[in-house]
Amino acid sequence: MKRPAAQLLSRRTVRQRAMAEVQRAQIFVTGKVQGVYYRDTTKIMGDRLGLSGAAWNLSDGRVEVLAEGPQEKLKELVDWCWKGPEGAAEAGLENSLTAKRKVTDVQVTWEEAKGGLPSPFSNAGRKDLS
Repeated sequence: MKRPAAQLLSRRTVRQRAMAEVQRAQIFVTGKVQGVYYRDTTKIMGDRLGLSGAAWNLSDGRVEVLAEGPQEKLKELVDWCWKGPEGAAEAGLENSLTAKRKVTDVQVTWEEAKGGLPSPFSNAGRKDLS
């Protein structure tokens, strides 16, 4: 049995809107964010939020996070990125190193999702800025 064209159009519209809500955020985090389990806790939060993506230590001392998913969930991740030791505790990790965490800046660039990011979220190691 065929469905009326109006129903098909409606489903297509819903699917297009859902795809438009999926975005990519490139996040650069500055401060004491290396050697304090920042990438590990970012992976935990990315997984909890159902995002695809990865986090790298950069050679200039920052952490880069590249994530894709619903814009609402990405905004939650960006808000979380501002947190110091309480962010690590929220992810379930508290120790003497996470206590030294201090975020001084978070810069975000938004764009359309491109796909191709790891899922589940990845702690991707080090990335050189050459």
